[in-house]
Formats: sequence, C-alpha cells, structure tokens
Amino acid sequence: MKRRIGFTEYFIILTSVLFLFGCFASSYKTAKTQEPGQFAISAGYMRLENLEDSDADGIDLLDLNMRYGISRGFDFGLAHTFDISSGDGTSLSTFWGDFKVQLSNRDNEVGKPSFSLGLIKGYVYDPEVHITSLPLILSLPVSEQLTPTLQYRFTLVSSDFLPTNFEEPRHEIALGLEYSFLKPSPDNWTPKLGFAIGTFNSLTGGEGDQGLLFNFGFSLESPVSY
Repeated sequence: MKRRIGFTEYFIILTSVLFLFGCFASSYKTAKTQEPGQFAISAGYMRLENLEDSDADGIDLLDLNMRYGISRGFDFGLAHTFDISSGDGTSLSTFWGDFKVQLSNRDNEVGKPSFSLGLIKGYVYDPEVHITSLPLILSLPVSEQLTPTLQYRFTLVSSDFLPTNFEEPRHEIALGLEYSFLKPSPDNWTPKLGFAIGTFNSLTGGEGDQGLLFNFGFSLESPVSY
C-alpha cells in the first residue's frame, strides 16, 4: 500500500521540477539547445521557501545534470536531484529525463528572441510519484555572453506514469540569467554560470500551493566538434 504524501514532501516534489532544464545546472538553461554532438554537464544548488508557512524551514537541493544535442534545434537531458537538507525528515531522490525543441533563432543571434518547448518526466523513488511538466522557454541573448530567460511550466503530479487527472496542475514561472565566462566558440570548452528566481501556484489553491525558489549553478559545455 502506497503511503500518503506529506505536505513537506509534496512541496519538494512540486518545486524541484523547476530544477531540470530551466534552472541552470539544472540550472539555468536557456531556450538554446545543444549543437548536434555537443554535450554539457552541470551542477546546481536550489533553496526553497514555503510561502504558506513562514515558520517552516527552507529546503536545500543539489542537482547533477547532463544534456546532449541530437540534431539542430533538438536535445535531451538527464538529471538527478538530491535533498541535502538536514533534520527535515525527508530524503527524496528524483530521476529526471527531458527533451527540448528550439523553434526560433537557431543561429542564436544576439538581440533575437529564442523560443523553445519540451517535455519533462520525473520519478520520485520514495514516495513513488511521477511528474509530467510541459515547459515554455523564452530567451533573449543581449550579448554573446549574457542571456536572460523567462520560463513557464504546466506541471502535473500523479501516481501513474501517464497523468489521468488534469484538475490540479501547477503553474510555475522562473526568471534567470546565464553568463558565459568565454565567448562561445565551436572549438573550445565553455564554462557558464547561471542563477534563477521563481515561484509556483496552482491559481486555484490547494496543499503545497505556493513556494519561492532561488537557484544557481555552474555548467561546462563541450566543443561542438568534440
């Protein structure tokens, strides 16, 4: 018999989905996809605050993430999220997989908006919960090294792999920046730093309804010809 999900666990599940392919390292990834054959590895930290209970302790998460370019404008990612908070009675480990399609500005020209959409699936080991999220990502590179990004996600949490109940979705919004320490080059490794701030809300109310997050991380992209 599956045990009931507690409030704290529900809060972690709903907000940790923002880690993958939106928050940099899971971390603040932009609308840009990896080039074909190019990969990126990253690690990030996220702080979660419960806006429903001001006395509740915050939650700290650590994420390890990789992305790989399949074809022009299409890549996929794998990630694992760890709860590193102490004394909160939870220890949720989550495995993530996703794909992302870049629909505009595939040449990644400065000053032109880039728009991407995709699909994220997450599996929480204990309690056994499946997460399905549909992200929309809008980026505007203001220089070769700095890109602000706005991301919206429609997220469902269910006990089955395919969600059957669409009545209580979560609407998640995050705003972030990605900074490249070097000008992008197809022949060089490129280190990047990113951070994001975001929130989620069901818009209709409910348990675990409101949360605030802060996320930062570090990413390293391979040469395109690697």
